[in-house]
Amino acid sequence: IALAAQPLAVHQVVGSVLIAPHLPREVALPLAALVLLAEFVADFLLLAHSPIVPRRVGRIEPVPVTPPMLAAMPSSAPIRLALAITELVSWGVTYYAFSVLMPPMQRELGWTSAQLTGAFSVGLLIAGFSDVWVGHWLDARGPRLLMTLGSIAAVLLVLAWSQVQSLAAFYLVWVGIGLVAPAIQYAPA
Repeated sequence: IALAAQPLAVHQVVGSVLIAPHLPREVALPLAALVLLAEFVADFLLLAHSPIVPRRVGRIEPVPVTPPMLAAMPSSAPIRLALAITELVSWGVTYYAFSVLMPPMQRELGWTSAQLTGAFSVGLLIAGFSDVWVGHWLDARGPRLLMTLGSIAAVLLVLAWSQVQSLAAFYLVWVGIGLVAPAIQYAPA
């Protein structure tokens, strides 16, 4: 909740994690995971009051909104702010952090850029396939539980990424991030 009330603080934390490639990955990635977890908690608490409900598959019926209904609705500004922070952190940690952390990973682990970007590419390929599953989930159940589970899994995967020592484990982490990324990025938001 403190994060949702102070979006500049979140931006500064995310920026310091992603813009500071001089930090060792054992420090930068757990910091990123901590920010992702804090963002998830704030988002989860704010979405508890969300008027968003899951749609039924195959039946999208518009609901007429009248002025009295609009007056009775709570402001959606906190929800939109939470989702904006969610997307900023989710994309920053699970997508953009890779290119920033690639030089330190090359130095620390001794892997080539081809080996590192190969894992990232596999993650993107897996994300493309898991997008279909995410779409089915969203149609049937809505975004709240999906984003919750996805955020928890992303935190665990980023922590695993910070501790990886073998190339095979690195590829497995990126397969996991590929499975989870569509659950926390644009589709459910």
